[in-house]
Amino acid sequence: MLSIYRLQNVSQALTYYKEDNYYSKENQEEYSEWYGIAAEDLGLNGKVKLKDFNYILNGCNRDGKSLVNKKIKEQKLSYETYYNVKNEYNKLINSLNIEDKYKDEISIIINKITDSNDKIPVKTIDNYEKRISSLINNSNVISIDKKDKFKGEFKKINHNFKKIADRRPAYDLTFSAPKSVSIAALVGDDKRLIDAHRNAVKYALSVVEKEYSQTRIVENNNRNILVTNNIVAATFEHDISRKIDPQLHTHCVLMNLTKSNGEWRSINQDGFYYSSKKLGAIYQNELAKCIKKLGYEIKLNPNGTFDIKGYTNDHLLHFSKRSLQMKEMGSKNQRDARKYVLIERDKKVDGIPKKSTYNEWKNEAKILNITHPISSNVNTFNEQNSINKIDILESIISNSVKELTENDISLKKDKLHEKILTKSLGIFDYNEETKVRTEEYLKKKLI
Repeated sequence: MLSIYRLQNVSQALTYYKEDNYYSKENQEEYSEWYGIAAEDLGLNGKVKLKDFNYILNGCNRDGKSLVNKKIKEQKLSYETYYNVKNEYNKLINSLNIEDKYKDEISIIINKITDSNDKIPVKTIDNYEKRISSLINNSNVISIDKKDKFKGEFKKINHNFKKIADRRPAYDLTFSAPKSVSIAALVGDDKRLIDAHRNAVKYALSVVEKEYSQTRIVENNNRNILVTNNIVAATFEHDISRKIDPQLHTHCVLMNLTKSNGEWRSINQDGFYYSSKKLGAIYQNELAKCIKKLGYEIKLNPNGTFDIKGYTNDHLLHFSKRSLQMKEMGSKNQRDARKYVLIERDKKVDGIPKKSTYNEWKNEAKILNITHPISSNVNTFNEQNSINKIDILESIISNSVKELTENDISLKKDKLHEKILTKSLGIFDYNEETKVRTEEYLKKKLI
């Protein structure tokens, strides 16, 4: 499964990844790695050093030299006008003849915007703007014309803050293994499954780099999308949830940097951000393939994921306390889940040795009478694929096209890839089979 979160500022990114090793005080570098063609170009390889991580988040190389001079300059100019904008806010609010209760609340909101040490997310500013408009509308002592004038002036001032807030240093792409895989790997001690997870993450990142690394350029007053085929990503692997359950997952911090025609530019998020379900399916598919090659049998779940056969639902639920908490808090999907994770995080538990945590899981497994699935010597991946693969894949493609076009004549290729992958997890290679055969099918059907 994949969740994507926009990191709003450098401070947030540094704090999150310095402190998020909540399972122990062990060196976070041991579980980190640089990834990407652009990372190699910058001399970034192997373990992630905090100094390098900080520089790259700020749009600089390992020596601290700016890679995107124009963007950094614009950012500094925006901060030079920061206090001028704050004074504009105060002048506007002081000129407003409104009930004290509304004036006080508006002042509190403005202070939240102007007193922040970090850039405010654009969405947050928009929400503040809506709240202030609502308060103005509730007033009974000022005319409609004055209300509209105030809201218009306030909107103009907000525009300046949005310019400051709109630059993001990176994006967090978090790939999470199915609970059964985490249990088999971390409680059942099959460390090969950890390698399978790592391989699947790298495979998914390679697709991000090949298909979704883009930048926006301006040519003849027109904005165009240019494919760059290079990314800079820092990966951080964790194996414990905040509820101290086994949870194998990797944070991939995709930097807001890509190289085009020798110049460093901001990466265009639209491609990978709006194709998150497809990328999650690619990760699941590659992980399922690797697991079947190890001799495990898998079962497909209704939500497009899979699990290793052999664990009951009670076993999975016992080690899924964080997921249960998300549901209790009202999380309905990955976007909600990510929001609740950020807002309602449990206090970090520092200094817990990994060994004692693993032993506790094993004791819990004994109490639950869990018998871990045993991988066979039979490569179930090859066994399943010995049947007429081409016919099977074309049938899945055909059915997927019919389902997607049943109520909508338009057909988005990413959505089609996602559906095909979830119907055939662990059977076909995405690049060499699913993608190629889908292209051939669409050309043949003239879609």
